[in-house]
Amino acid sequence: MTTSIPGITDWDDDYAQTEADVQKHTDMVNQLNQDQSDYRTIVLPKFDALLDAGQPEQALLYFLYACMASVNPQQTDNILSISEDQYGIVGSSMAVMGDITKMTDDLQNCTNGSDPKSPSINDIYNATDQLQQLLDKPEVQSCFDPEALSTIQQQLGLMQDNITQYFNLVPPSDPKYDPNKMDTIQDMQKNMGLKGDPKNATEAAQGFTDPESVITSSSQSINAELNQEVSTDTSFEKNEQSFMSSLIKSIIDEVNTSVQNQSKQ
Repeated sequence: MTTSIPGITDWDDDYAQTEADVQKHTDMVNQLNQDQSDYRTIVLPKFDALLDAGQPEQALLYFLYACMASVNPQQTDNILSISEDQYGIVGSSMAVMGDITKMTDDLQNCTNGSDPKSPSINDIYNATDQLQQLLDKPEVQSCFDPEALSTIQQQLGLMQDNITQYFNLVPPSDPKYDPNKMDTIQDMQKNMGLKGDPKNATEAAQGFTDPESVITSSSQSINAELNQEVSTDTSFEKNEQSFMSSLIKSIIDEVNTSVQNQSKQ
């Protein structure tokens, strides 16, 4: 069960949206697998049977039908629908990446002090851990190149290390409390404005900004790859549709010519 972190503005909502979009991606992948299976087990055997029966014309017509319509009205096991499944998978991946970007932005707002709720350092630590665990789920990993997400996870780990090095995660009453560490982001910002950089506040701030910069760069790289996939898939689908239209037009023209020739006899 996911632990709620209400101390961070929008965090719970963004996390829930990410889970919902991951589920949509999983559903799209399952739909593609089902359509491909139906195409292999239903459409292709029928096509081969017509060819084996010496009916190439009917096989061609069946092939054209199977490209654009399903043999089962309740399914989408045709070629164009399979292409649309693939396009939808990329689209759902983009949605998940957008959600993850929102969550990393939420973290950045926490560490730069712009979150109006001024979340505790424990909330920030728990949020980085929660996002790491989310990115480690197989269904999330399947949305992207796992190595790309691994980079983001590594940077989240560096942020956690930075917190444990420079901040207290326990109250002053706890025996493990270290007076040489800071307690809040607000402490860090205040110390950065003082002479002598008390409690290494500047280094602590850099321990947030550097990983966040890498995370932003990685997110942009993933988005660029997904946009390229969308462009490629869209172009391929247009070419498919153009080919089908040209092929059908050629068949119709040939039939019309044959009919005209027969009427002249």
